[in-house]
Amino acid sequence: PGEKLQLDDADWQDIYDFEKGHRLYETCMGPVNQLVQESVLRRRVMESLNTQEQRLLVTLVLQARDWKISAAIAGIEGRKQAIKLLRAIVGKLCVQFDQITPT
Repeated sequence: PGEKLQLDDADWQDIYDFEKGHRLYETCMGPVNQLVQESVLRRRVMESLNTQEQRLLVTLVLQARDWKISAAIAGIEGRKQAIKLLRAIVGKLCVQFDQITPT
């Protein structure tokens, strides 16, 4: 079973809204950052992501590099693709922590 994080309902709603494309990353960075920080501390969670996904999380979220640099390090083209990949990663992380996003 997944492990629960110490995020409140508003934080989870921000995360879900970002994952579904209803919010910009910049407007919900705090909760997303907390989700990612907890994820990197748990080997099982990080092992569920591929190298490209791990690189994007580390460079964009943890190191706070810009979209263009983060995308290049992850081996993808530009901001649009990086946003798409980050949304997918956030969805995977929610599942790892037994937080299924509302439809």
